Amino acid sequence: MAGRPGVRPALWSQTAQTCLAKYVESKLAIKLLEGEFKQGDVVHVCKEEEHAELTFYAEETEIDPEASQPGGDEGTVSNDPEG
Repeated sequence: MAGRPGVRPALWSQTAQTCLAKYVESKLAIKLLEGEFKQGDVVHVCKEEEHAELTFYAEETEIDPEASQPGGDEGTVSNDPEG
């Protein structure tokens, strides 16, 4: 985009950020608040041809409680089935 005449990278970046906020972040926030996803889930965002909207789905993973940070309650995500 930056190499094309008449395209201002700062304007394109602002437009992209607005689209991300409107179509991904706000919809994802609603799904999180509704409890559709839980801590440790890896959320995938897809656009399928047969749907006008983006679809969100979770790949369940396990939280490693021993890897939590001091002073916090968040662990790291582990994709290893044995933990």
